[in-house]
Amino acid sequence: MRKIILFAVMCLLFAPMAEAQKSNLVPRSPGVRHDWAMGIVNIPEVGVGVGMSFPEALEKYNFYSITNVTGYQFTRNIKVGIGYGAQVHDSDVLLPIFGDIRVNPNAQGVVPFLAASGGVEMATSDFNNNSRIFISGMVGVRVITTTKICTDISMGAYVKAGGNETKATFLVLKLGIEIKGKKNDALK
Repeated sequence: MRKIILFAVMCLLFAPMAEAQKSNLVPRSPGVRHDWAMGIVNIPEVGVGVGMSFPEALEKYNFYSITNVTGYQFTRNIKVGIGYGAQVHDSDVLLPIFGDIRVNPNAQGVVPFLAASGGVEMATSDFNNNSRIFISGMVGVRVITTTKICTDISMGAYVKAGGNETKATFLVLKLGIEIKGKKNDALK
């Protein structure tokens, strides 16, 4: 019985000092350290979509977009946000509102990432007939340039349904700037 009590006392004394699976990653620079911090993230992006179904009037199925995602970085690997923007098609302007999630592995200065988004696109000309829903999957690279700013380059598939066409698929290329909020003083 004494051995069990002695073992329990030793566990209670030394338990606060134990550390399991301590991360051995050390950021190379203050920019990387700030990139790993939790906080508000703002990602304005410009993009171009090229239609992949190759109809007779191909220019009708291309678009240019400007979007902004405002979200929160929960860990150094996961960002979740909401987005809004504008897409300019040949004959119409669509205003997307969507949810966005981005995940990336542990990395230092150049960080690959996966992004997924989905939402609605509201048409400015004929709301009832031209509005759509969409989903998008992207793969990209984020380059940490300064303490608060990263450059994002990504490409992927963009599928929308509704309106006059039942479904349209696009290859999308995007260039963005990721801006982090105020620097966390706890990281110094």
